[in-house]
Amino acid sequence: RYVLPLLVDLNREDKLPCVAFSLDPNFCEALAIRILNTLERLERAADEREGGAAEKRRQANIARRAKKLVKRMRNRNKGNSMAGPSPAATGASGKKLTHDEIARANAAREERRRQDEELRLAAAKMDQDEIDELMDVDVRFSFVSDTERPSREDLEYWLTRLRKNTGWPVDHPLIKALWRGVGVHHEGLPRSYKDLVETMFR
Repeated sequence: RYVLPLLVDLNREDKLPCVAFSLDPNFCEALAIRILNTLERLERAADEREGGAAEKRRQANIARRAKKLVKRMRNRNKGNSMAGPSPAATGASGKKLTHDEIARANAAREERRRQDEELRLAAAKMDQDEIDELMDVDVRFSFVSDTERPSREDLEYWLTRLRKNTGWPVDHPLIKALWRGVGVHHEGLPRSYKDLVETMFR
């Protein structure tokens, strides 16, 4: 019961992030989830007192997402219209490439394109409303400021990676806790989750 007040004090004094050690990995996870539940409960209570501020933030997020989507589509169309012929059959030194070298370069390019498309399709399968809900956090009930959070594109990348490797849903408690600035790191956790914890810690 003393951990959350301690985190609040450290946050107020600008002494976060910090690392707390425990020899019990199960206790670490349970503590992170308990802190998450408390922060969510306090946020809901504040939202009720303040007359639906969370709903206003949700509407603003939807409008922002729509604007980004339009911009992304315009950029994609612009890129397609500017696409030229395939690269010339010369290397970086200007030397003419052999047929085998051209075939290898084309195969590598196709493989990169295939991987990018797989990642894009996996990200598209994610429920955008779930991501909106995850991102819709009142910074007063979080230990991460808006400027310190990953962008939506980065978040989608990490969530896609996590889902592929773990099958965790977007609203998994450890993901929600991490978005509020409370992460867990021990050897029993998936590598992709620990990578995200380390990225956000930095």
